[in-house]
This record gives sequence, structure tokens and C-alpha cells, in this order.
Amino acid sequence: MKVLPRLLLPIAVALSFVSVSEGFGAASVQIPAKAGCSSYRFDKMSPRIMNPDLEEMSGLVLGGLDPATLVHVQDSGNDPYLIYSKTDGTILARYLFTEKIADTEELSRGECPWGGSCIFVFDTGDNFHWRGSRTIWAVEEATVRSTTIRSQKFDFKFPKDEHLDVEAATLIGKTIYFFAKEPKHSRVFALETAVWKGEGNSEAKLITDLPYTMITGATSSDDGERILLINWQGVIELSKSEDKGSSKAGDAWFPYRRRTKIHGLAQQEAVTYDKDQRSFFYSSEKKMFSEKEWGIVHAQCIP
Repeated sequence: MKVLPRLLLPIAVALSFVSVSEGFGAASVQIPAKAGCSSYRFDKMSPRIMNPDLEEMSGLVLGGLDPATLVHVQDSGNDPYLIYSKTDGTILARYLFTEKIADTEELSRGECPWGGSCIFVFDTGDNFHWRGSRTIWAVEEATVRSTTIRSQKFDFKFPKDEHLDVEAATLIGKTIYFFAKEPKHSRVFALETAVWKGEGNSEAKLITDLPYTMITGATSSDDGERILLINWQGVIELSKSEDKGSSKAGDAWFPYRRRTKIHGLAQQEAVTYDKDQRSFFYSSEKKMFSEKEWGIVHAQCIP
């Protein structure tokens, strides 16, 4: 347990595609089906010029301290802050949650190891495939505005100490799911949170393999019934039950899957469901030597 001073400054299967307009503020072509979203409306939330402190934003979750806020984390080469912003990217505060990180890539929410609500920070990136153990930080959100921040660090590894680049993870109940960023597929690993209390194996277990490439972000619905993944081409929603436009996969792990094209940004890295658990926000880094738009987009679910 570490307490730090407060610092202020956020799978083969037939795939269903949803076509969307290339412009923001436009709805996609509607598709038939059951529950869920028949299309989305995409709105760019952030201005073209944003605060440089968000140029490498990677993880993303909804803020739990104030309404209509987002929490970001930046990846390698940046300081270990949780950055709180408005939905348009206006920075509200920065909170230092530890002293040193390697490559923080993802955020998720869940119960703290000691109780209460935590933001989990995943220091799991490995672009050069050299890292052995990885680190997860549990940060109790209710304490970030106090004089001390309550956080706890946990180290784990992947099978055979494999040097995987993992930029996407989500916590569902007491299980953390990791999605490897790979060029031909994406292996999925699971780690039980009981390891925080010294119970079980601190090595993540391979549970399935998905036919989606270069996954850079993940989020899950509050009920744990759906997972949304993002890569540079779009989003993929995995569901335990049939949904609008979904196809059934050959394996049983979240068997209903739907792929959706989105308005591409420079290098989309993070995604989180909105409060309605159907709409979502996604964000992009500013890509070096590129004039392509980056920032924050909201995808509004249209039933």
C-alpha cells in the first residue's frame, strides 16, 4: 500500500459492419435486429487544438467525482497522472498516483482490494517486447482530492514470461481481461483479483483467441454482459446475448459479436461506455507528423 501526496494540475466468423458517414454529426445506415443500437451518431467533442497534456492520452473512463467528466492516462514517456477533463477535453485537474511508471495504457473501474471504488491503471504496454512483469495500480477515487491518495500496486506476468504489448484491459466483477495488441489476432488473458490478497496465481491465464488485430482499448458494461474493443479501424462489441447486427462466433466466450466502423481519428487508443451503457466515448492520441484529427468523440446510440 502506498500513500502519496496529492498533486493537482484525466475472433472464423462472419462479421457485421455498420457503415457510417465520414462526417461528424451524421447517423450510420440503419441495420436490422433486436436489442441495442441500430446506428450511432458521432459528435466530435474536442476542438482541433487541445491541451498538450492530452496528446498521448491512452486509457479512458468516466469521471466519478463530477458529472460529465472523463479520466485519462497518458502512455510511456509521461508522468503518472490521472487527468480529469470535461467531455470536450478541457482539463480540470491532474492527480499524481505514484512516483514512476513504464507504459500506462488503460484504465478501468471496479472495487478496490480494500473496498470502495477504484480506478485501475494498467501499466502493461510493451512496444519493444522487452518487459517481463507488469503492474496494475488500484487508486481509490474518493481520495484523489484529499491530502493523500490511497493506492496499491500489484505486479503480475503473462504465461512463460512472454513479452506482450497489452494496451487494452477491462475489469468485470473480480476478473481482469487483457487483450494483446497483435497483428494477426488478439489473445485474451484473465487474472483474478483475489491475487491482490495473496490468493491464487499472479500469472494471467490464456482463455481465448479473437480474430481482431491491434486492439488498443477496452471497456465493459456495468452488468458485465458486453465488452467493447477499439482498434485503429473501428470498434467490436462482444456480447453474451444476441444483439442488433451481431453474428454468433464459434466459441462460447462472449459469443455474439458485432463490428462497427467509426469516424477514424489519427490513432484511436481508448474507449469507455457512457452512462446509458450503449453510447460510448473514444479518444485518440495526436499522431506524430500527421495532420489527421485527434481528440475525443462521442458515439450516441440510436435504438
